[in-house]
Amino acid sequence: LYAVNAGSNTVSVFRHTNRTTRLVDIAPSRGIAPTSVAEHRGRVYVLNSGGTPNVAAFARRSDGSLAPIARGTRALAPGADGAAQVSVTPDGRALIVSERLSNRLERLPLDRLGRPGRPVVTRSAGDVPFGFAISRQGTIVVSEAGASSVSSYRETASGRLRAITAAQLVGQGAACWVAITPSGRYAYTGNAAGSISGFAIAR
Repeated sequence: LYAVNAGSNTVSVFRHTNRTTRLVDIAPSRGIAPTSVAEHRGRVYVLNSGGTPNVAAFARRSDGSLAPIARGTRALAPGADGAAQVSVTPDGRALIVSERLSNRLERLPLDRLGRPGRPVVTRSAGDVPFGFAISRQGTIVVSEAGASSVSSYRETASGRLRAITAAQLVGQGAACWVAITPSGRYAYTGNAAGSISGFAIAR
């Protein structure tokens, strides 16, 4: 279990069993104000939203502690503001980052050592992109808190994200978080109004 600590610019690592949750490590986040963390096959990525926003890559040791990956810190594209979430694509080939204040999404390719590459920026289809989830089929579903909408995207060969459904209104206040079922057929938004909205995902 990984938790970012924005106040101390660190990441906490816990080991969870049926009976206990034990603190294993506290590692510097390699940036300021970490807001999100993602893991894929032993590599951990921390999104730092303060100062010059960046993504920092770590390798998980056998005991669960984190080791920084050399040259594994990459600044987001100029103008990044309000970095909200980072996730790894299901194939492990890229990171996706949402930016709620600059109203855009970034895709950062990952090399064979897990180091983030140069970001490719896509303008968000809706205002204030916040949370998102990625299906096994590669569909990215993003919640937009501005007008409380949801959009879906697919990656293109150039690394940009192509909008499929753009800013579909949720009908409930401030859609903030997204979850997708393991089958990839349904997406759900958690809304600040105190509700959950469901959507079907077509092929």
